[in-house]
Amino acid sequence: KERRVVLDDDGVPLAITKQAQSESQRLIEDFMIAANVAAASTLIRANKPCVFRVHDMPDPEKTEGLRQLASAVGAKLARGQVLRPHHFNSILGHVRDTDDETMVNEAVLRSQSKAVYSIENIGHFGLSLQQYAHFTSPIRRYADLLVHRELIDVAVANGSKTSNGDNSGRKIGNSDLAGLAESCTHISETESRAAGAERRTIDRFAAALFASETGNVVSGVIAGLTGAGAFVSLKDGVADGFLPIRSLPDDYYMLSDSGMEMTGRHNGVRFRVGDKMDVLVVEVTPVNGGILLAYVDGGGTAKKGGGPHRGKSGKTGKPGKKGKAASSTASKTRKSRKQRRRS
Repeated sequence: KERRVVLDDDGVPLAITKQAQSESQRLIEDFMIAANVAAASTLIRANKPCVFRVHDMPDPEKTEGLRQLASAVGAKLARGQVLRPHHFNSILGHVRDTDDETMVNEAVLRSQSKAVYSIENIGHFGLSLQQYAHFTSPIRRYADLLVHRELIDVAVANGSKTSNGDNSGRKIGNSDLAGLAESCTHISETESRAAGAERRTIDRFAAALFASETGNVVSGVIAGLTGAGAFVSLKDGVADGFLPIRSLPDDYYMLSDSGMEMTGRHNGVRFRVGDKMDVLVVEVTPVNGGILLAYVDGGGTAKKGGGPHRGKSGKTGKPGKKGKAASSTASKTRKSRKQRRRS
């Protein structure tokens, strides 16, 4: 679900909505994927360069925490096993409609590589496709326009004429390939910057709308954990607030290797991604999209576990020690979560 901002005639935010994808939209998306695959396949068969949309396999270091988490929830990923898309689907299916679903979904997203543009075809891991390109939106994505240009050359070479009657086509040299590779790097970087600008803009609108909640207790869901505290999704993901570790019950908190669970060393209080909890809205700063939260005693489903999970690389934090890092850490983790969702 993508966030959409509703503005009045003066540009003042009225609401932020999240609309689920309909069956018809999913059907159209399937057709678009098929068209993208056909475009890439056509250029490969014609031995033409192509701007591929590639998604590499997950980094083994990123999947190690997921293996531990999968084992904890009853799903198995053998150590050293080369992971394929169906392995991730199996894990997600195992926890569907359970209390662990949100936590495992987030862990799977964190383990994925980032999709980029490249003239080297390594396939698209997330879609489980051997060749894939962006073709369907040439009016808004430069990658699609580049693919259209190459397809026009293929059509011309097969006897079709362009609008000016030319059917000579064009030759592709090494300098052209180098320029295309440079374009791939450039548009991958600008895509990331544009996504960041979009995210920050919506965060500011969300904070402006949330300003009226200052001083109120609201319900949320833990969306992420770091050594500095917890990210809490508010109003079904319309806004994200940050709960600094200094606000939690007094203890020394340890972050699990998977990053999905944080447990107090002495009190055993446990916070997990996906847990519901009540929080106090302490401060809202629309200019940077920040929403600062405070822990509400006994709120949500923070549970007492059987003691902390001590991993080899478990991170720790003490109340009051890492609070100053909360704002920058929150921003970086929100950015990472958003980028992983883009394919």
